[in-house]
Amino acid sequence: MDTRKQQRYGGPGGAYHLAQSEPTPDIYVVPPSPLTALAGAFTGYQWMQTLREDALEEVSSKSPPRRFRLLLGLFITSLGLILLAPRSLHHHVAMHISHAWNDKRPATRVGKRDSHSLYHGRGCNSTQLLADLQMARISPSGASRRKLASSTNATLDLSRFDFSYELPNCPDPHIFSAQETCDLLGAFGGVFLRGDSLVRHMSQSLMFLLTNSLDVVSANHQNCTGEDLFSHGRQCRLSSYNDLDLRGSVCAKPPYIKYEQVWRFITVAYKRAAIGLKYPAEDYPLVENPAGNFSSFLNTLPLSRQSLSPIVVLSAGIHFDFRLQDAMDYHISPYLSNTTSLTPRPISLWSAYSAPSPRKPAKFRAKQGAEVVKKFNGDVQKTLSVVSPGEVAFGAMRSLEWYGATDGAYSYDGTHHSYLVNMEKAQYALVPHF
Repeated sequence: MDTRKQQRYGGPGGAYHLAQSEPTPDIYVVPPSPLTALAGAFTGYQWMQTLREDALEEVSSKSPPRRFRLLLGLFITSLGLILLAPRSLHHHVAMHISHAWNDKRPATRVGKRDSHSLYHGRGCNSTQLLADLQMARISPSGASRRKLASSTNATLDLSRFDFSYELPNCPDPHIFSAQETCDLLGAFGGVFLRGDSLVRHMSQSLMFLLTNSLDVVSANHQNCTGEDLFSHGRQCRLSSYNDLDLRGSVCAKPPYIKYEQVWRFITVAYKRAAIGLKYPAEDYPLVENPAGNFSSFLNTLPLSRQSLSPIVVLSAGIHFDFRLQDAMDYHISPYLSNTTSLTPRPISLWSAYSAPSPRKPAKFRAKQGAEVVKKFNGDVQKTLSVVSPGEVAFGAMRSLEWYGATDGAYSYDGTHHSYLVNMEKAQYALVPHF
């Protein structure tokens, strides 16, 4: 199997440094020479011939030693024939043995849901849904291509909501109501989102669903309801609820949703100058263990919810010029290192970056343009397949690839999108878990 070595080196959380290496099998098998294999097969054949002659002389004898010798002869003969097979077959068999032996990761665990399956089982599993998202493209008449008028109505209305894209292979995604979203997320161990403003907008849309309201800000909320929450993101971010417990929901069972703002590993002086907030003396938030706050979040859950898999959504990149190694060192690697032993396994998702629009200011295009974003998304996706192989259901981290589904969508500043795009993200992120 074509793999890369995962070599740890100094750095916060013991980051992965990916170095190219020769392909290595899961189990190294040295096949014997054809002469040795042929001798083994012939020895087994001789054993079987001897037993056949003994059986003809003494048909009535059914002694255990004789049966044992017969089975042993069959085994030696079969082994000899297998070893005579092409080398590729040895590796194929070894791979299956290795997977059966090593795949002991604890699976994810989901609780009971009251409603019937709204999507799962209608044609695509989680892996296929994530792959289809990457191939999705906005239709020519897709609503996300247009600028929407701001709404003064704080009540969530999904009657006119629809996805701006169609999936190439899977059925149309289900559109979750507030009650259906409550039912779904009540079967998990909470939702923990960590990232920059794009993840915040996704979390705010998820809170729209769980509160059945477009008002998820705590104070200074003038012009921060509905569409204005995204178009005036800079002024609304400090008053937006990051913990749904503080806002409340329409759910019978608390869904436990928490968003943690993360930009980059930057100095305290930069942060104070940029947003006027005070932080501890050490760099925050990425040189510390990013699983620490996640662990604290899990500990706040009731025991019944701690026994279920939490959903985790992470993302970062634009604030450190989309450097892959920084994403690994300070985000992905520490998270994976500190959650590998969790039982049950989390549902781990990386939220890839949306497509930048032509409204992106010229001074940012060199480091945040379309080709840079596409390369970063692709590099992260390839890296995850190496450092976290497998499927989401078995604890692997996989990416929500939003680029194609947002390429051509209206953007306020070239980076941030409207309520519609963010509701599409929140809705689609629910689909693979049902």
